[in-house]
Amino acid sequence: MKSCLRFLALTLALQAIGFGQPKHEQKQVIQIHQATVISFEPPPKPGELENGEGHSEAYNDFAYYVNLAEEPLSRSGIEIRSVLAREFAVRDGNRIRTIKAGKGGFGDCMVAPGKVPRMEFGVMIDQDLFDAVRKYFGIAIQQKNEKIAATRSELLPGAPVR
Repeated sequence: MKSCLRFLALTLALQAIGFGQPKHEQKQVIQIHQATVISFEPPPKPGELENGEGHSEAYNDFAYYVNLAEEPLSRSGIEIRSVLAREFAVRDGNRIRTIKAGKGGFGDCMVAPGKVPRMEFGVMIDQDLFDAVRKYFGIAIQQKNEKIAATRSELLPGAPVR
């Protein structure tokens, strides 16, 4: 009976200090005031970035393309935010929506006041993100090189035009 009471006392003491209980992260809440793209990526697991495989490349690619997209989106009046989390919340006035990143963990959430958020999962290149932004917000992205819609013959002189 004494050993049972000791076990119970030890268990209660460990629970009181938080041992053996899952740690609950507080969700980041992003307030929406304008057209916004929230790029999200999962927090890396210990050692995940150092091994140089798989997710390490995905993290590098994701950061590279988000960085390329940031200036053109900003010039177009779109705020861009980055979140390092598998789950976050978006506040639009009094309404709060929880956004879950899904299995892969990488993606972009497009949202504007009064609109339902649109999710794009995976690592997208900047041009794919611009296309998704055009469709969702209905605005053109102002890029430095506005000659995006070049014909095949302009891109490859001498190539047959289809």
